[in-house]
Amino acid sequence: MARTYVPAVDVKPAGVALPATPAGPDGHIIDGGGDVILEVRNDGPQAVTVTIQTAAEVDGYAVADQFVEVPAGERRLIGRFSPRVFDRPVGAVDPGRVYIDVSPVEGVSIAALRV
Repeated sequence: MARTYVPAVDVKPAGVALPATPAGPDGHIIDGGGDVILEVRNDGPQAVTVTIQTAAEVDGYAVADQFVEVPAGERRLIGRFSPRVFDRPVGAVDPGRVYIDVSPVEGVSIAALRV
């Protein structure tokens, strides 16, 4: 299966409705560029781990992925994501985008906001 693209919603002075995308086992893709934050809502029965994959290397060593725990019944705003660290490079699959994984996915939804 393929990752699910989660389009970013532009934040406006009048406010915006957040279209929630159910978390899926194959992961998600959000726009890169450093101006997107992620909302993760966990209505599931247990804590979940959100993994933001890095695409950067320093002196040939991969930069560690970022992990954020979201307890059951809570939500988190996560980001911004530095393009130098998180954006997939030119020549890779999905260049300029960021890969997000959630585990477990039961009761979890995500939304992306451009700020």
